[in-house]
Amino acid sequence: MQSSTPTPSPSAPTTQPSPPNPNPNRPFNSSSPTNSPTPNSSEPSKPFELPKWEPDPVLLRIIIGTIGICGAIAWYLSRQQKQQQQAAKLPPVEQIYRSMLATVSKEQRIFKRGSQTQLEYADNVSKLSHHQIAKVVREISELYTAWRYGKQPVNISQLSKKLQYLQHLQQLAAQKQRQQKVEKFKSQWGLGK
Repeated sequence: MQSSTPTPSPSAPTTQPSPPNPNPNRPFNSSSPTNSPTPNSSEPSKPFELPKWEPDPVLLRIIIGTIGICGAIAWYLSRQQKQQQQAAKLPPVEQIYRSMLATVSKEQRIFKRGSQTQLEYADNVSKLSHHQIAKVVREISELYTAWRYGKQPVNISQLSKKLQYLQHLQQLAAQKQRQQKVEKFKSQWGLGK
Protein backbone atom coordinates (compact mmCIF):
# COMPACT_ATOMS: atom_id res chain seq x y z
CA MET A 1 0.00 0.00 0.00
CA GLN A 2 1.20 3.31 -0.90
CA SER A 3 0.83 6.42 1.14
CA SER A 4 -0.90 9.42 -0.25
CA THR A 5 1.43 11.95 1.26
CA PRO A 6 4.30 12.93 -0.91
CA THR A 7 7.72 12.44 0.52
CA PRO A 8 10.17 15.21 0.11
CA SER A 9 13.01 14.60 -2.16
CA PRO A 10 16.41 14.52 -0.55
CA SER A 11 17.62 17.47 -2.63
CA ALA A 12 14.75 19.86 -1.67
CA PRO A 13 15.27 21.88 1.50
CA THR A 14 12.71 21.71 4.23
CA THR A 15 11.15 25.00 5.25
CA GLN A 16 10.09 25.81 8.72
CA PRO A 17 7.84 28.67 9.70
CA SER A 18 9.87 31.71 10.74
CA PRO A 19 9.18 33.59 13.96
CA PRO A 20 7.54 37.03 13.67
CA ASN A 21 9.87 40.02 13.17
CA PRO A 22 10.15 41.94 16.50
CA ASN A 23 11.39 45.14 14.80
CA PRO A 24 9.49 45.98 11.61
CA ASN A 25 12.00 48.75 10.65
CA ARG A 26 14.86 46.29 10.47
CA PRO A 27 14.99 43.41 8.01
CA PHE A 28 14.71 40.08 9.67
CA ASN A 29 17.20 37.35 8.86
CA SER A 30 16.07 34.04 10.24
CA SER A 31 19.31 32.29 9.37
CA SER A 32 21.44 34.56 11.58
CA PRO A 33 21.31 33.76 15.29
CA THR A 34 21.90 37.42 16.26
CA ASN A 35 19.22 38.79 13.92
CA SER A 36 21.72 41.29 12.55
CA PRO A 37 22.29 41.89 8.86
CA THR A 38 25.20 40.04 7.40
CA PRO A 39 28.21 42.26 6.83
CA ASN A 40 29.04 43.04 3.28
CA SER A 41 32.38 41.61 2.29
CA SER A 42 33.29 44.81 0.41
CA GLU A 43 32.77 47.07 3.52
CA PRO A 44 35.44 47.09 6.22
CA SER A 45 34.08 46.46 9.70
CA LYS A 46 33.77 49.61 11.85
CA PRO A 47 34.67 49.62 15.52
CA PHE A 48 31.97 50.42 18.03
CA GLU A 49 31.60 54.18 18.50
CA LEU A 50 29.93 56.00 21.36
CA PRO A 51 27.47 58.71 20.41
CA LYS A 52 28.97 62.19 20.54
CA TRP A 53 28.06 64.14 23.67
CA GLU A 54 27.33 67.82 23.34
CA PRO A 55 27.00 69.65 26.65
CA ASP A 56 23.96 71.77 27.35
CA PRO A 57 25.17 75.41 27.49
CA VAL A 58 22.82 76.31 30.34
CA LEU A 59 23.90 73.34 32.43
CA LEU A 60 27.53 74.08 31.67
CA ARG A 61 27.11 77.70 32.84
CA ILE A 62 25.42 76.55 36.02
CA ILE A 63 28.24 74.13 36.78
CA ILE A 64 30.94 76.71 36.08
CA GLY A 65 29.10 79.33 38.13
CA THR A 66 28.72 76.95 41.06
CA ILE A 67 32.40 76.07 40.96
CA GLY A 68 33.27 79.78 40.84
CA ILE A 69 31.06 80.63 43.80
CA CYS A 70 32.43 77.73 45.84
CA GLY A 71 35.97 78.85 45.02
CA ALA A 72 35.23 82.42 46.09
CA ILE A 73 33.71 81.24 49.37
CA ALA A 74 36.69 78.98 50.05
CA TRP A 75 39.09 81.84 49.32
CA TYR A 76 37.15 84.21 51.61
CA LEU A 77 37.04 81.69 54.46
CA SER A 78 40.74 80.91 54.17
CA ARG A 79 41.49 84.64 54.19
CA GLN A 80 39.34 85.15 57.30
CA GLN A 81 41.04 82.24 59.04
CA LYS A 82 44.48 83.61 58.17
CA GLN A 83 43.54 87.05 59.52
CA GLN A 84 42.25 85.51 62.75
CA GLN A 85 45.44 83.51 63.17
CA GLN A 86 47.52 86.64 62.60
CA ALA A 87 45.36 88.64 65.04
CA ALA A 88 45.77 85.95 67.69
CA LYS A 89 49.55 86.38 67.48
CA LEU A 90 49.32 90.14 68.11
CA PRO A 91 49.88 91.67 71.53
CA PRO A 92 46.64 92.28 73.50
CA VAL A 93 46.86 96.07 73.15
CA GLU A 94 47.06 95.75 69.36
CA GLN A 95 44.13 93.30 69.37
CA ILE A 96 41.98 95.72 71.37
CA TYR A 97 42.86 98.65 69.12
CA ARG A 98 42.00 96.66 65.99
CA SER A 99 38.73 95.53 67.58
CA MET A 100 37.94 99.18 68.24
CA LEU A 101 38.62 100.05 64.60
CA ALA A 102 36.42 97.17 63.44
CA THR A 103 33.59 98.19 65.78
CA VAL A 104 33.61 101.84 64.72
CA SER A 105 33.91 101.04 61.02
CA LYS A 106 31.08 98.51 61.18
CA GLU A 107 28.58 100.59 63.14
CA GLN A 108 29.53 104.19 62.33
CA ARG A 109 30.94 103.62 58.84
CA ILE A 110 34.03 105.65 59.76
CA PHE A 111 37.08 103.91 58.34
CA LYS A 112 40.71 104.56 59.19
CA ARG A 113 42.78 105.39 56.14
CA GLY A 114 46.30 104.06 55.99
CA SER A 115 47.72 107.58 55.90
CA GLN A 116 45.97 108.62 59.14
CA THR A 117 47.63 108.45 62.52
CA GLN A 118 45.71 107.04 65.45
CA LEU A 119 44.97 110.51 66.86
CA GLU A 120 43.90 111.88 63.45
CA TYR A 121 41.46 109.02 63.23
CA ALA A 122 40.12 109.84 66.71
CA ASP A 123 39.66 113.49 65.61
CA ASN A 124 37.76 112.31 62.53
CA VAL A 125 35.49 110.16 64.70
CA SER A 126 34.81 113.13 67.01
CA LYS A 127 33.61 115.17 64.02
CA LEU A 128 31.32 112.45 62.64
CA SER A 129 30.06 110.58 65.68
CA HIS A 130 28.37 110.97 69.07
CA HIS A 131 30.57 112.71 71.63
CA GLN A 132 30.60 109.74 74.08
CA ILE A 133 31.73 107.37 71.33
CA ALA A 134 34.35 109.90 70.20
CA LYS A 135 35.62 110.26 73.77
CA VAL A 136 36.14 106.49 74.19
CA VAL A 137 37.79 106.21 70.76
CA ARG A 138 40.12 109.06 71.71
CA GLU A 139 41.06 107.40 75.04
CA ILE A 140 41.77 104.02 73.41
CA SER A 141 43.77 105.72 70.63
CA GLU A 142 45.88 107.70 73.14
CA LEU A 143 46.62 104.59 75.23
CA TYR A 144 47.52 102.62 72.10
CA THR A 145 49.79 105.42 70.81
CA ALA A 146 51.55 105.67 74.19
CA TRP A 147 52.08 101.92 74.23
CA ARG A 148 53.21 101.59 70.61
CA TYR A 149 55.47 104.62 70.24
CA GLY A 150 56.26 105.62 73.81
CA LYS A 151 56.76 102.04 75.05
CA GLN A 152 54.63 102.90 78.09
CA PRO A 153 52.90 100.08 79.92
CA VAL A 154 49.15 99.83 79.51
CA ASN A 155 46.59 98.30 81.84
CA ILE A 156 45.02 95.66 79.61
CA SER A 157 41.91 95.20 81.76
CA GLN A 158 41.25 98.96 81.71
CA LEU A 159 41.67 99.05 77.95
CA SER A 160 39.42 96.01 77.55
CA LYS A 161 36.69 97.67 79.66
CA LYS A 162 36.88 100.77 77.47
CA LEU A 163 36.40 98.60 74.39
CA GLN A 164 33.39 96.87 75.98
CA TYR A 165 31.93 100.28 76.87
CA LEU A 166 32.46 101.44 73.29
CA GLN A 167 30.70 98.36 71.95
CA HIS A 168 27.81 99.00 74.35
CA LEU A 169 27.57 102.62 73.16
CA GLN A 170 27.60 101.44 69.56
CA GLN A 171 24.70 99.07 70.26
CA LEU A 172 22.71 101.87 71.88
CA ALA A 173 23.43 104.21 68.97
CA ALA A 174 22.37 101.52 66.46
CA GLN A 175 19.11 100.93 68.36
CA LYS A 176 18.43 104.66 68.43
CA GLN A 177 19.06 104.95 64.68
CA ARG A 178 16.70 102.04 63.97
CA GLN A 179 14.04 103.60 66.18
CA GLN A 180 14.41 106.96 64.40
CA LYS A 181 14.03 105.25 61.01
CA VAL A 182 10.87 103.50 62.17
CA GLU A 183 9.42 106.75 63.51
CA LYS A 184 10.27 108.55 60.28
CA PHE A 185 8.62 105.79 58.24
CA LYS A 186 5.52 105.88 60.42
CA SER A 187 5.23 109.66 60.16
CA GLN A 188 5.67 109.57 56.36
CA TRP A 189 2.93 107.01 55.90
CA GLY A 190 0.63 108.20 58.70
CA LEU A 191 0.98 105.04 60.78
CA GLY A 192 0.92 104.66 64.55
CA LYS A 193 -1.48 107.49 65.41
